[in-house]
Amino acid sequence: MTDYRSLFASCAEGERMACRWRSLTLGAALALIFLAGGEAWAAEERKENQSAFSTADNQVISSSALIKLLNRTLDNRHQDLEVLIGVCGAGEFATRAKAAGGLQGNWSVTTSAARDKLCNVGRTPDAEDIPQKGQDGSTVAGLKIGERFYHGFEAQYVKKLLADKNTVGNKALFTFGRDKNHVNTNPQYQSSGELADNMTVHGGKKSNHALFFSSTGDERLETLTDSLYDALKATGYIDGDIELLRGTGAPAGKVDARATKAELELALGRLGVKLNENPGEEKAFIYVEAHGNYQQRTVAYRDGQLDQGGGGVILSNALSTVEVFADEPFLLSGLMEELPKAGGGFWADDPVLQRGGQPYLTLTTYLESFAADADVEVLLNGLPVGILRMARNATDYQIDLSDTLLDQIMPALLSEGILHLGFRFASDGDMIQLAGLQDYLDPNFAPLDYGIGIGSLVRGFQTLAAPEPGSLALILIALLAVLLSARARRLVWGHASGG
Repeated sequence: MTDYRSLFASCAEGERMACRWRSLTLGAALALIFLAGGEAWAAEERKENQSAFSTADNQVISSSALIKLLNRTLDNRHQDLEVLIGVCGAGEFATRAKAAGGLQGNWSVTTSAARDKLCNVGRTPDAEDIPQKGQDGSTVAGLKIGERFYHGFEAQYVKKLLADKNTVGNKALFTFGRDKNHVNTNPQYQSSGELADNMTVHGGKKSNHALFFSSTGDERLETLTDSLYDALKATGYIDGDIELLRGTGAPAGKVDARATKAELELALGRLGVKLNENPGEEKAFIYVEAHGNYQQRTVAYRDGQLDQGGGGVILSNALSTVEVFADEPFLLSGLMEELPKAGGGFWADDPVLQRGGQPYLTLTTYLESFAADADVEVLLNGLPVGILRMARNATDYQIDLSDTLLDQIMPALLSEGILHLGFRFASDGDMIQLAGLQDYLDPNFAPLDYGIGIGSLVRGFQTLAAPEPGSLALILIALLAVLLSARARRLVWGHASGG
């Protein structure tokens, strides 16, 4: 018989994942034993922390999904692939690109923030710049766009590109943006090696192609996207080299399509065709500006099948529940942000943090067994979430978590760090099997993802303010101590007096 103490034993923490033994539902397992005299089995679970972003049609694309999509559509036909992701919590896109199943060929991935950091774009309230202190200790001027000045990683990235044009390499652009960032968002960078590090934005032997995916519909962020678009043109791109997908409104002018998941897949397919005209001699530059997401993922296997292809848990009416990890502070803060409480107020309301969309749940099936297409009810902690239409094929699914539901389960979530995900099937003969990492790594596995994810969508944006008089005086004293030239002293005094 199963030793039920093992159902709750913890495995050792790994660098990227944690593993824990859990029962699917202890109550259901015991019921099966007593009623049928059979042996219940436990789920072995791995916990992953992932980055993701949202599209204009509220679909979520995780790091693993994007990387599989890039490998599938571009098929390593590029000379160099440069990916810039201006998304909160995006750092895991970079580390995932370096891991098993990561990007192919020569590539670099730059993110504006670490997995557990906001991106914090800053903009001045008017036409006067408010210099900021960079992470390297220097005083940093903003990027002038129209009548405002922008600060942050992406703004400094664009400044460097405009200044050096097609002479600066991928890694140098990252380093400048990181060092001149006005807040410590801990930007991340990974690459295939020195060749990719030194590659320029417009360095293709035969031609250069860019794809911009800007899904927020936020005028402030779209303005920053436009400045990067113009910076690419300053390096040698023309409008015909750049495809632009935008979040709101119909395509017009230089906007080619709406920034939906389907349109992104189509655009990447077109990019792959262009790269195939001269394989290994074409540059591809991809920029993503979107609401970012911290996603905690649970990968559940059958007892004894940990990390085995086709080893995911099987769920039916007989054994219908699996436990889902939801205990990371950054995830919980995102779930609580601007979440209304039944008694009034919010669970959290950070003035810098902005909710970018509805929290959600994702899951990917490896196998589905139904007599016909069927509706399956999804529950969290016994409460209804919604209905998934399952069509007997391995598929990626996404379902939003309503504010009412989150408000009801938040006390238990904060105390336990676990959610109980259940399924109610129309027929006792219906079942699904969840996909694991090894299934995802199989190039013949059609879905883009695996496991069960829960996530929240956030964005950091701040209107910069001038320092308080006392703080300004201290800043000026420090600057005067190190700026020795008379011209430098005049510039500092002019800023203090508003000149």
